[in-house]
Amino acid sequence: MKKYLVVLLVCLGLFSCSNTESNFPEPNLIPFEKQDVLSSYDLRLIESTGRTINLYANRNKVVFIHYWNTTNKDVSVDIEIIQKLYNDYKLKIEFYFITDDTQPNVRKFIKENNILFPNYYIGSTPLRPLVFGKLPKSYLISKTGRIVMNQEGVANWNSDTVRKTIDELLKQ
Repeated sequence: MKKYLVVLLVCLGLFSCSNTESNFPEPNLIPFEKQDVLSSYDLRLIESTGRTINLYANRNKVVFIHYWNTTNKDVSVDIEIIQKLYNDYKLKIEFYFITDDTQPNVRKFIKENNILFPNYYIGSTPLRPLVFGKLPKSYLISKTGRIVMNQEGVANWNSDTVRKTIDELLKQ
């Protein structure tokens, strides 16, 4: 009897962990006529090393921005989903993982969760129409600066829709 109970618990555990992404909504795909456009790419970001970069260097590229914080209750799931997208597209589009958290908190979280993407800290006020309010907040921006997708809260950024959208943006 114990043997069957253990097998059942293992199977339930595998089933519940197998598709975390499907538990979250897809990001908002914004119709073309309603897409906001970045009027400026002048957003200063600071790397953990202290080096300053500017988003301006990546105009005319597809850009993914994810604003996050270690205090968000779903941060581990959120980052796990986006890590999969990052792994497949890191050489094709520009990723910015931006936080306003403390460096010790971020370093600890990165180490505990084996995060492989670079993190940045805000060095200037976010540009309109980018709004970093409720966390997490993510944007997918076209080469022409149009905000094509966005989402406040955890979303399935690893969905087929997101990947197809990125592939289309890369062709433009």
